[in-house]
Amino acid sequence: MPYFSTFTHKNPYELFDYISENTDDEFIAWTHHSLKSQFAADYGFYNESINRMIEVYSVHGSSECVGSDNTFPLPGGLEGAGYSVRDALKMGRKFGIMASSDTHDGRLGHPISHTDARCYNQYPYTLSGYRINHPYPGGLTGIYAPTLNRTSIFDALYMRSGYATNWIKRPYLEFRINGLTVGENDSTVYVENKSSERRIEILACADGVSMRSNYLSNISKINIYRNSELWKNFTDINSPCFYRNNITDTEDMTGANYTHCEKRSDGNYYVSEKSIMPVDPSETDTDGSDYYYIRVEDTNDGVAWIGPIWVETED
Repeated sequence: MPYFSTFTHKNPYELFDYISENTDDEFIAWTHHSLKSQFAADYGFYNESINRMIEVYSVHGSSECVGSDNTFPLPGGLEGAGYSVRDALKMGRKFGIMASSDTHDGRLGHPISHTDARCYNQYPYTLSGYRINHPYPGGLTGIYAPTLNRTSIFDALYMRSGYATNWIKRPYLEFRINGLTVGENDSTVYVENKSSERRIEILACADGVSMRSNYLSNISKINIYRNSELWKNFTDINSPCFYRNNITDTEDMTGANYTHCEKRSDGNYYVSEKSIMPVDPSETDTDGSDYYYIRVEDTNDGVAWIGPIWVETED
């Protein structure tokens, strides 16, 4: 079993090279709690064949964005540009969205570190700081896979064929553009030109599970984000546990561009204040393609995210 750590490999590229040289296995890697100040994401490092997903939520909170639209702000989280999921997507990083726990308590899928049963009340006893400062319940990743085995799950993650949800909420989500769903064709739709219509289909089915006793949670809000900006918002949910909608986008495609690269005294540009990997600012964009993702919210702090799906022109 190869050994690797930050003591032996100083950046992701060194790590990826080491793994490739020492194993024949395929592997994937994704960014975790990217807005956490102690462990800020550096999207200057990017390998599309390895960096397939990005974590939008965990016990630390949501790294979807900064500002008031963040549903679960990280305590002491970064507020600057260049660290959030939305900024990464603007840079042209093709990440699928997933969620996890990161509680270090061995309770896969059902962490308790956000409750009073924290590190000093758990067995086995530990003084590790990894079990504290977890203000939120854990997250889960839903996977579209033909069978429940390691190969199918790995393949689904590699194809970005899944979605993210928080805590024990397990909504069923579908998201399509022009008939193509997440995970199909590299999650990319091709249209004739930038004026071609994009037919968006959304299906959300919730089980009503709530962290409150004798309370049925209802689907309350559906947001559609285009190029990391809120494009459509729906709150007229007629059925508490079922939502279906078809929307057509006829606006010209614009693509997205990350415009906050900073130039330093060494003459190089970096995507954020904490970044150590130089980039070409002319390449931190989506090359004209648009992308869409969906956020579903319920009446008891349940949130789920699915996407993105990218749209590119054939010309």
